[in-house]
Amino acid sequence: MEAPDLAVGAPYEGDGAVYIFLGSREGLQRKSVQKLTSPGGNHLFGYSISRGVDIDANGYPDIAVGAPENETVFIYRTYPVVKVIGSLNPQNRELDIGDTTLKFNSCWNLQSPTTFPSNVRLSIKVIADAQYGRITFPDGGKVQEFEVNVSPQNYSHCRVFDVAVESRTEIIFKPIDLEMSWKILDNTPQEGEFCQNCVYLNPNEVSYVRNQVVFNTGCKNTPCRADLRISGNLIAPQPYILGSKGHFRAQYEITNHGEAAYLPKITIEKSPSLSIMKILPNCLVDSDDIMTCVLSTEPLLNGQSHPISFGFDPSTLEGFEAFIIANVSSTGEEENPEDNTSEFTIAIQEMSEIEIVGQSSPPFVAIRDRNDQENITHALQFYNHGPTVLPAGQVKVIFDIPVSLLRGNRWINIINFGDITAIIHYKSHSLNVVWTQNDTFLIQNPTEYTTSFPAIADDLNAINYDASKLGFDLNMEGNHDNVNQQDEFNQLFRKKRNIETTTTFNPYTLGIKQEYLTSTRSLDEATFGSHINKTIFLDCNQEDVECIRGTVTIPGSVTPRDAPIVVKLTFPVDLQSINSVLDEYRDSLVLRVTSLVTRDDDEAQKMIKITETPSYTHFVQDIPQELQIWVIIVSVIGGLLLLTIITYILYRLGFFKREKKAEIARLVRESQIQAAMESEDED
Repeated sequence: MEAPDLAVGAPYEGDGAVYIFLGSREGLQRKSVQKLTSPGGNHLFGYSISRGVDIDANGYPDIAVGAPENETVFIYRTYPVVKVIGSLNPQNRELDIGDTTLKFNSCWNLQSPTTFPSNVRLSIKVIADAQYGRITFPDGGKVQEFEVNVSPQNYSHCRVFDVAVESRTEIIFKPIDLEMSWKILDNTPQEGEFCQNCVYLNPNEVSYVRNQVVFNTGCKNTPCRADLRISGNLIAPQPYILGSKGHFRAQYEITNHGEAAYLPKITIEKSPSLSIMKILPNCLVDSDDIMTCVLSTEPLLNGQSHPISFGFDPSTLEGFEAFIIANVSSTGEEENPEDNTSEFTIAIQEMSEIEIVGQSSPPFVAIRDRNDQENITHALQFYNHGPTVLPAGQVKVIFDIPVSLLRGNRWINIINFGDITAIIHYKSHSLNVVWTQNDTFLIQNPTEYTTSFPAIADDLNAINYDASKLGFDLNMEGNHDNVNQQDEFNQLFRKKRNIETTTTFNPYTLGIKQEYLTSTRSLDEATFGSHINKTIFLDCNQEDVECIRGTVTIPGSVTPRDAPIVVKLTFPVDLQSINSVLDEYRDSLVLRVTSLVTRDDDEAQKMIKITETPSYTHFVQDIPQELQIWVIIVSVIGGLLLLTIITYILYRLGFFKREKKAEIARLVRESQIQAAMESEDED
């Protein structure tokens, strides 16, 4: 079923425009075939487009385009879009030696999504054996050109040609090429008045058809009984990860073990979403996306082989599996059709490498003798490094914020849920977050109450509240002086956190970890060393920590080229509560925000691989002071001066003098002088 044509308005492009796209069996075409511009400077042209009414009864709906700024409507009459279906069918696929005539049918008809009232004039041109000139038409020519009137009722019209054949031995194995081409005489005009009898020929359809006739010689049987066999090799990754670079290559070897195979062909059928990289000159793709290639114009004799290969572009693949089926044939009969087919299957998988980079400000907080609050900011950046594009509407970004810690039999609240501020940016959009705790939806700072009980949301819209879910009074003034009351409220949400399987990147060990996370001790030993035993870890992988979960649904797709999704979390931390859980054995606390990315269609969690740099804040008694740069400079200068003084003193003491070496050199010189004097005396 073909997709309908589409008119798209662009009212803000200049004074306005309307683009016309033609439909096809593969959907809408990527490029528009026509652009209507605003006549006479009517602004907002194309702001509204009618559904279409056939006002001139030509079988095609006409359209009305509005320009509301000038309160003007323009009526455009449309031409029918037609497709010419042509065929050349020889009555004999093979000619015997001595045959002097050949009959073939030349047929054509029109196809259109709608009917139209008038006939269409076609100019048809038939060429037979143009390269070798062995065909002669009854009028003595090599080409036949004629005009025909084609009715719109989709009837097929044919003409039979009885031509003379000249058989020449030197080219007896060369096939006779038949070709028919056409063009519409009543085509749509580019300008001027509307043409009542004109139609528009779809420019994306071929305007010719070809066929071949071969000579049957040298075979015991008529037609020849070939025995073609195909063997193939597919060069492609298994499985193929959607979005990966590269291409597939299918290599085939066709061998004939029987009589001569005239006009050997290979037919390639593939998955619709798998594209052919290059169509060879000897290949033709039909309307069903099946490619047929002539292997050779020469016959493939017994024992001969012919190699051929094809490249495929997997960039538009979809689904879970792709296939490539190759079949070989010839004009004769096949001895063993079972070995004429080769089939390849490629498994398709999706995999996205997600990198989560977390940062905190400030990273360290001094808490000694402090009972106030400290504002903390955690920024999370989510990168998709591909290769697979994350689909729109199926991706969720999840982050967990630890808010309270279990000490003894009571929960210590460290972060107030109502004080958490979350800002999420995706491309140029700001997204909303859905808060949950233990699979219960939460609402920050609700303003409507039915009783004095705290409001608990029963639905996503936060409209209905059921106060009976809580069995105590809660101070609604915002102050929580009653600590016991607050503890009672916190204990209502006390529930063991679901332990999830996740793949994370440990920045301390530089390794990827995928397991049930129950403790962070091994993860943090590299950072805190021996001090790890004196540190309390406040993160959502601990069973004694209560957390708030934020979930964000990403509305659009996320490609490897996109900017990261940014989550900025800001909240005050109660330092008095932190000091209350510390003692001489545990004198510091690490607060860590963890996060992950999920897909709704990935229940097995195999489509996403996460590398995470967690965001954490370290609460310590005192922050070590950084060494000032001026101290370093003064120390270096002082060291150089001291080295110079020591070197000079050693020099004055003769430490660097080599007296033994100087004595040896003096003796050598004296011996050389004495030897020279004795030599002169002898002369």
